[in-house]
Amino acid sequence: MVTITLAREWVDGHGVQHPQGDHVDIPESKLDDMVAEGYVSIGGGDEGEDGMRWS
Repeated sequence: MVTITLAREWVDGHGVQHPQGDHVDIPESKLDDMVAEGYVSIGGGDEGEDGMRWS
C-alpha cells in the first residue's frame, strides 16, 4: 500500500468522495495511474513530504 496526498478531489472504487489534501491508501499497482491522472500531490505535502509514502 501507498499513502498519497490528493492533489484534487477523488472518488474511490467504493464511491467514497475524498477532498483535495486528503491522505488515502491505494495499492502500489495504482500509483502510476493516479500520478498520470493528476491525483497525487508531488512536492506539495506537509513539512516537505513528497505526497506519498509506502506502508
